Amino acid sequence: MANSMGFRSALILAIFTGFLAACATVSTQQTASFHDDLSPFRPELFDNGAMAVSVDTLSREWRKTKYDLTDTIFSVLDSVARFRRSSIAYVNGFTIQVYVGDSRNEAREARLDVLRHFPDLQPSMIFDQPNYKVRIGSFYTQLEAYGLYTRIKHVFKKAILVPSRIYLK
Repeated sequence: MANSMGFRSALILAIFTGFLAACATVSTQQTASFHDDLSPFRPELFDNGAMAVSVDTLSREWRKTKYDLTDTIFSVLDSVARFRRSSIAYVNGFTIQVYVGDSRNEAREARLDVLRHFPDLQPSMIFDQPNYKVRIGSFYTQLEAYGLYTRIKHVFKKAILVPSRIYLK
């Protein structure tokens, strides 16, 4: 028991000494100072307080560095955009469908009715086996198609707004 008491006191003394050593203040002296010359980027002021160097001039000065990759990055992004545009054949959109049925003659008549009532529109007749469809317009959003849809709905009661693919040229 005496041994254990001596060990405990030595352990407590070691912990206490380590704690005091950790809390001691250490003074550090800086032997070398770091100075960066920012004078080329510092704007000069005229007597009236206006700046002589604009922000554009500062950014142009910065871009002259050898580490500037802006032009390289823009050229890569442009080539990616060109590739992406060439690989996309269509976008999802909406069209107005005024007729759907299995009779070709009725589809032709529906197309002629659209031309009679709305001569400025160009309806298309689509054969999607076994049905014929007469559709008007290609719109990117429902909101864009809704104005024409309300005008057509007064004449063609069965007209509906349907999702469709708009093929890009």
